Amino acid sequence: MVELGNSTNPGDAGPGDAGESGGGGVPSTGGSAGVGGSGGDAGSAAGAGTGGASATGGSAGAAGTGILRFEDASPVGGTQTDDVEDNPTLTADRLQIFFTSDRGGNTDVWVATRALTTEDFGAPLRVDEASTDGIDTSPAISLDGLTLFVGWQDEPGGLGGYDIWQLERTSRLGTWSAPRPIAELNSAEDDIPRPVAMNDTVMPLGSRRSLDGYRTYLATRANRDATFGAPELVGELTVAGQSTVDGFLTEDGLTLFFSSAASEGEGDLYYATRAVPEGAFGPPIPIVELNTGADERDPWLSPDGRSFYFSSDTSGNLDLYYSLVSRE
Repeated sequence: MVELGNSTNPGDAGPGDAGESGGGGVPSTGGSAGVGGSGGDAGSAAGAGTGGASATGGSAGAAGTGILRFEDASPVGGTQTDDVEDNPTLTADRLQIFFTSDRGGNTDVWVATRALTTEDFGAPLRVDEASTDGIDTSPAISLDGLTLFVGWQDEPGGLGGYDIWQLERTSRLGTWSAPRPIAELNSAEDDIPRPVAMNDTVMPLGSRRSLDGYRTYLATRANRDATFGAPELVGELTVAGQSTVDGFLTEDGLTLFFSSAASEGEGDLYYATRAVPEGAFGPPIPIVELNTGADERDPWLSPDGRSFYFSSDTSGNLDLYYSLVSRE
């Protein structure tokens, strides 16, 4: 087991790319003022498709790749209400964002779309096929936007508590298939999905099957059409009395982002790196530029490593935020 630290870091702002619309944002711990600005997040303005150790001034990046720096966070334009929004995951081109919200009176799965990454998202729509009468959680969209995992609670066909279900479609404009439970990932305790990585062959799911709070497990399969093997605990990141959940594994398999909280505390964002996909992760590193006294969780990093999305209740209720990332 390891100890999760949280230290103040005077990290400088990253590159001056345009920010998603909306002012304010999550204040940095010891950092500079939040990024406001209009326009979308940084990165290529793609058109809509159909189909180490910590260091002063930033957070350590993956082994041999330098230091990660996170700019102050801004709200994700087009998604905020006075209700709860959390659990953001996006398609690779960042033109669709899936999340959960209780804006309809029940916690359901929602999706919002935009034509360019320089724009706000349009009005979110409820994903009826992925929503139940219960409290739905953790929608995890694949990078191509064609597979959606979601956590459903005590639904017929599950094993009890939250279980992981899967829906598929043949194109971005297509309808979703009937949901099916992923039996090999589920247990009698709560199990929640996270986005698949490494060409859709690894899922860093969260589970309470250890009966000691949520822990992160890695489940692997030979290819995207194969059955997952038994989930394996990421033991090197297990801390007694603290959760390790909301795992997000980068596509190269070398960096795992996650959130962690004491049983009665607020969550903070961390990540850990390893030298090879088969290796053990090193000590967890707090993302001090984004962590506050509020609850930060649900990390998601774009494939180019430049746009980082997460949830925070620093505004008084959970909302979606993003931060631009650079490496040194």
